[in-house]
Amino acid sequence: MFTKDNARRGDLFVFAAFGTGVLFLLLIGGAMAASKSADERASLEELLYLTNYEVEHRNYERALMFLEDAKLRLQTTDDRRKDLDNREEQIRKMQVGAQ
Repeated sequence: MFTKDNARRGDLFVFAAFGTGVLFLLLIGGAMAASKSADERASLEELLYLTNYEVEHRNYERALMFLEDAKLRLQTTDDRRKDLDNREEQIRKMQVGAQ
């Protein structure tokens, strides 16, 4: 290619292959780190908003999923869990009524 020395050319190919391998590892690692869903990064208020949004659009299964994620972020002794349990019951009743 750029040099007539076969040994140097071979070394260039080895380093290029090594660099390409490292690049792919970095890309795969970055993709795995970025693959976390928005649900995992959302705050409790955002999850509740998403729950209400999905209920308005009659996507009850997804609303229940967001609500469950919100409940997991609260302590078991938190009083807000009771409100979320009541909301879950309401959504389940709507889900049964919609089918």
